Amino acid sequence: MLDGIVEQLRQLSDRVGVRAAFGEPVQAHGRTFVPVAKVTYGFGFGGSLRQRHEHEQGEQERDQAEGGGAGAALVVRPVAVVEIRDDRTRVLPVWDANRLALAVLALAAWTVFWVAGSRRPPVRSAAGSQADP
Repeated sequence: MLDGIVEQLRQLSDRVGVRAAFGEPVQAHGRTFVPVAKVTYGFGFGGSLRQRHEHEQGEQERDQAEGGGAGAALVVRPVAVVEIRDDRTRVLPVWDANRLALAVLALAAWTVFWVAGSRRPPVRSAAGSQADP
């Protein structure tokens, strides 16, 4: 089992190198483009425990076992493209439409709650007069 975990970690380390962050250069229209990505990875593993219980008066022995597992994750997200020309080099960011839409929705929700919270009517006391805010 341990050999399998070590092999999986070795494969993960092979994938998480410079080639994962910088893609193969592409030639087009007299320019060279190099894709750039953000690489995030993580891994974890567990173990196992086996206990043997002995019983009196000829009863059979019982084993109690608990186990764990292993896992790894690798996420590669494009972030930019490097454009290389004869006269200059520039970095062109890649916009993630899903993240942008999520940010706009979060801002809209915050604005609605802020406006709704600021338009509450004043709190009245038991005597019927308004309390100071």
